[in-house]
Amino acid sequence: MKALGPRRALRLLKFIGATLCGLALTGCVTQGAPRNGSLETDRASSSSEAQNLAVRVMGSRYGALTIATTPRASCRLDVTVDRGTFGDGPPSSVEGSADGSGALTLRYPAPQVPPGLGRHVVTCDDGRRTASVPAEFEIASGPLDPRGLRVRLERVEATTILAGVTTRLDPSLVPARDEIAAYLATVLEDEWRIEARGLGRLTVVRSSEDVVVCVVAGRGTSLNER
Repeated sequence: MKALGPRRALRLLKFIGATLCGLALTGCVTQGAPRNGSLETDRASSSSEAQNLAVRVMGSRYGALTIATTPRASCRLDVTVDRGTFGDGPPSSVEGSADGSGALTLRYPAPQVPPGLGRHVVTCDDGRRTASVPAEFEIASGPLDPRGLRVRLERVEATTILAGVTTRLDPSLVPARDEIAAYLATVLEDEWRIEARGLGRLTVVRSSEDVVVCVVAGRGTSLNER
């Protein structure tokens, strides 16, 4: 090994010391970076989980939606369907709360409407987080069932224009209209049962009906539409 002079030896020691110091600093930074990066990643993941409320659709059909979410979460279901011409269709929305396990089935009346696709959108809130999930369902075609018919009585105002009604409405007949509508509300269910010989059932409802019976303040014959 070649001998070194004092000056060269001093320079070499300084170089070795600086190199070792640089390697030590590099090692410290290299070892610390993953820890800091991992911590920030964990915090971001925890924050993301805290902001997202889990809502999973378990079943979607016309008349009901079943979901799984956070226990006791409050939920609102919006219903969109083609409501047709002769009825109001189902309610536009219903509300409910999940049980202790997070299960919830939101049910609503499902009167006959034109066949096609309907859409559910459920929005849940646990007091800190909110989430909305859509789900489609199919509406099959089918005849009205006389074994369970839902009928709504509507008192038509004398100024209302109804399609197919050519009789001129008379405001002076409004009291008679109200009397007839009230009478129908009390006897229609029994009369239907008697005429169907107990095989059919009719229920007078205030909304979500299969058929609307319009009572007008006018003279003439009843109008039947199919």
